[in-house]
Amino acid sequence: MIKTDPKYSSEILNFLLSQPEAKTVNVPKKTTVAFEGVQCKSFNFLLSGKIKVFKISESGKLLTLYYINENEGCILTTASIVNKVPIPAMAETVTDCQVLSIPASCVEKYFEESKVWRRFVFSLLTQKMAGLVDVVNNLAFHHLDERLYDWIIDNHENKVVNLTHQEIANQLASTREVISRSLKFIEKKGKIKLSRGKITLM
Repeated sequence: MIKTDPKYSSEILNFLLSQPEAKTVNVPKKTTVAFEGVQCKSFNFLLSGKIKVFKISESGKLLTLYYINENEGCILTTASIVNKVPIPAMAETVTDCQVLSIPASCVEKYFEESKVWRRFVFSLLTQKMAGLVDVVNNLAFHHLDERLYDWIIDNHENKVVNLTHQEIANQLASTREVISRSLKFIEKKGKIKLSRGKITLM
């Protein structure tokens, strides 16, 4: 996974904090911050917390496209603003978040006036596109058991994942029953320990 360069993170943060139009907003956990099919009116630069960007199929399956982490923003939001088109996905806060909210008109202005902003956006585009390629690769070529275990590795906190099987199924575009079977299979290999609403890495 490509990591954001700390130098660029500092540059873009200082640049945005110096802009009078940027407003700090606190957003509670599990708040929808972007609706599919709606044109974005602002760009949220994440100061703290985590945001999930995802698609929901007609059958109700959820596919996570990528996460927005500290000192990042949503590249699909940028595309929506610049091209004046609806965003093709949804975004929801995974944790309580604090963001710098930037009006759409400023996003376009920054592209014309700021090298720091352009470098930030193109770096973010490279990073998230690489992540999307990984998503497609995993769906096309990796068995669910491998994808599931990799997901646990990437999402545990202190070797623990506190999510239900249904919530994990939503993350991996699967069903609760399939995820439960795969988790039991991984547990039999001695890689994890299962308990109610909790997975522990061994």
